Amino acid sequence: TKLQNMSNSYNPTHMLSASNTAPSTTRYPGATAPKSFDTYTDFATYISQRQCPTCHVPFLSRSSHIAALFQPWATLQAPLTPRVTCRSCSKATCIACLDKESSRRVSHDVQGTNVSWCCGRGRLFVVWILVCGFDARYCAARGRDRVAGLKNGATAAGGYGGGGRFGRAAQRDNGTGYEDGEVRAESVERRMDRFDALCFGALAKLLPSPEGTASFDGNPPGAVVSVLVNSKVLDKAAELLRNDSLDNASKRKDLYMALVGFLRVIGTHEATKAKAMYNDRVVWPDSVNILTLSFMGPGQNRSQAGSSLASGLRNLNAQSEIMLKQATKMRSEFSDQDGTDLLWLCRMISDLSTHLRIGSDRSLTTHGIVEVSDNQIWSTHAHAGLARNAMQSRPGRMKRLITEVTNLRTGLAEGIFVKHAESRLDLMKILIVGPKVCLSLLGTWPGPNWNQNQSTILQVLISIQAMIFCENPVHNEPGNSTIATDQDSRQLNAIVRALTAKFAICRWATNPPALWSEEVSHHFKRNGNTILQQVERWARDSQD
Repeated sequence: TKLQNMSNSYNPTHMLSASNTAPSTTRYPGATAPKSFDTYTDFATYISQRQCPTCHVPFLSRSSHIAALFQPWATLQAPLTPRVTCRSCSKATCIACLDKESSRRVSHDVQGTNVSWCCGRGRLFVVWILVCGFDARYCAARGRDRVAGLKNGATAAGGYGGGGRFGRAAQRDNGTGYEDGEVRAESVERRMDRFDALCFGALAKLLPSPEGTASFDGNPPGAVVSVLVNSKVLDKAAELLRNDSLDNASKRKDLYMALVGFLRVIGTHEATKAKAMYNDRVVWPDSVNILTLSFMGPGQNRSQAGSSLASGLRNLNAQSEIMLKQATKMRSEFSDQDGTDLLWLCRMISDLSTHLRIGSDRSLTTHGIVEVSDNQIWSTHAHAGLARNAMQSRPGRMKRLITEVTNLRTGLAEGIFVKHAESRLDLMKILIVGPKVCLSLLGTWPGPNWNQNQSTILQVLISIQAMIFCENPVHNEPGNSTIATDQDSRQLNAIVRALTAKFAICRWATNPPALWSEEVSHHFKRNGNTILQQVERWARDSQD
């Protein structure tokens, strides 16, 4: 029941139509339509007072009216326009100018959906109602993910192969099979991507443009920025920019093309670029969105600061530059449609970054992963002989490796180090700060194994590291998820600690492999005292 209630609280229709009363304006006693709109509350007050010119019935007197207005837009069944049909007399008119400026109508086609307005206030209305609907759907999706996570729980001893971010497709299926769950999750993602792409594309046309000639473009009301920075739209943009897989992004090219267009608009206009693009984002809890803020205010909720969109774009641009550089060395690997789409996306991101004067963070391109001479790898690699005999590579393999290495350059967590041969990306040596663990992805434990179409090297490395940074790593070892007693757990931990001190600490401190000598030396110089104190605590614990 608790889960059902949580799920219902994130239902978009429920969220928008829970109240059958007029939107509250008690926070603004005696409010009248302001001459200018500086904030979203100014504009919400104005909209709540708009009446049909024929029968004088308010257009949007209840929050359910807003939900009903947005629903056809969300399903792509109606144009995005400020024209609203009166529920009493059925007359359709612009909610802002009441058709007094209908001759100035501006129209755009966005992915097959008509987006139009006739006046500046009508244009702002479409922005506001579009963002209200976007926020509701975004919060609903987040709520469903949260409830699904509570229902499924953590997948014991499975690493990221069975659960977590990379295993989420299987969790969404509720037990009808791993592959069926993946198909269903991908179908949901495609639908959400189409909706998100429409919203980004429409906003790129609706928001003030430095190239526009209307007064709305040259001197937009402050409410435009107020609506934008307090909405979930920027949260979604940041989420897409955090995508560590350019390959995944290229498969969603329509969405990313719309995102790039949106970022170009907000990043170049004087009214939006500072607060929406370069400053830290305003992040509200999932229970707060632009509709609830417009009519009820934040209540007891407080916003937090999130990383700027510029920083996210900088990170993605670093990946794009690496990908473009590597692709010039192996053009034949990118000759198919997937390769063409991938490079096209990289060029779009690079061009946008150049246009906005957002460079790539050079520190991101070298952290954790280093290209070394072939001899350094060949001389110590356990599979050097096998690699020498495998001189031919099947089509697409090197492109996949280039993609993997690009992802590693910006996605590696601290404590994971990768070195690869300069002429053979498939020859890698990897150092992880922490002991070994056994994961289903490595084929050493029952569970979803390596999937060449979806699994990544980054996924495996993060899984290995994440499973050992906890108070009791024994519980993460396959087969030990249900240790009989705490005493059993302590005994096993004591064994692991002793082996760690002997092999992972003493042996590497006194005789590190030549390839990793610099990293090992830096590690022990920086953490030597802490490591010594930790080992002393282990020794005392083993005697208790």
